[in-house]
Amino acid sequence: MPYHIAFNYKSVEWCTWYMIIDGLFLIDISIIFSSTLPETEDCEEVTDRKEIALNYLRGWFAADFFAIIPFDLITSAYRGKFEICNIEEDEFGGG
Repeated sequence: MPYHIAFNYKSVEWCTWYMIIDGLFLIDISIIFSSTLPETEDCEEVTDRKEIALNYLRGWFAADFFAIIPFDLITSAYRGKFEICNIEEDEFGGG
């Protein structure tokens, strides 16, 4: 997004990549909730889902979650104008 903001670059292809990356982050979040914590010198591998989830929620979850929030879509909806990545609806083939 920094390139997009700095140079006010608008393209459907660039926006599609943003959506793909957001989708990958969403997949990453679900995989992390389903993965075990590796063993360390002090403790064994953790397989308890509740403990894994709490560990992730206390760690990187907030950063991962805020990374996938579509702020541009939320703000455009709030203004009453449908835009994704600041590209108007008709550029996506809409009305």
